[in-house]
Formats: sequence, structure tokens, C-alpha cells
Amino acid sequence: MLLALHMLALGVVTIIFLGMIALHRRARIIRQMMPIDGGLLSTVPPFMPRPATWLAIRSSNPKAVQAVLALSDTARCPWTEGIAGKSLFFWQD
Repeated sequence: MLLALHMLALGVVTIIFLGMIALHRRARIIRQMMPIDGGLLSTVPPFMPRPATWLAIRSSNPKAVQAVLALSDTARCPWTEGIAGKSLFFWQD
């Protein structure tokens, strides 16, 4: 019985030790992924900023959508310019 308790204690200590090694390795990998200047990892994609919310409406008549949503500052532009936030309302044929 005493031997079984010793083996159980040894197993628990081994699991804790291996867990500490795994956490240390993970922290080292995360530190290596950090930029050299020490800044935090950015959650914003580097290629283009995007609006926080979206509203997509399928319609063949953009003027009707503008009227319903009471939009005044509208412009026809390519999808890439619209998604970059250069226009509040955009459409593409």
C-alpha cells in the first residue's frame, strides 16, 4: 500500500514537471513570434482596415436601397475601395 502511494506521488510530480516544461516551451515560442520592437501582436490585418460592422443588401436597384436607408453620401466604386472604407455606401454591377 505504501509503495502504491509512493508511485502515485511520483506520477503526479512527473506530470506536473512535464506540464511546466511544455508551458516554458510554449512561452519561448510566443516570445520568438513577437516583433523585435517588443510591441504586442496586432489583431488588425496589415493589408487594409475594415469597418467594425457590415450590412449587405442584395438588390438590383441601388437608388431604392439609398432611399430606404436615408443615405446621401454615396458613390459607385470598386469593391476594393469600398471595403477599404473610402465610401460609406458602395455598389458594383
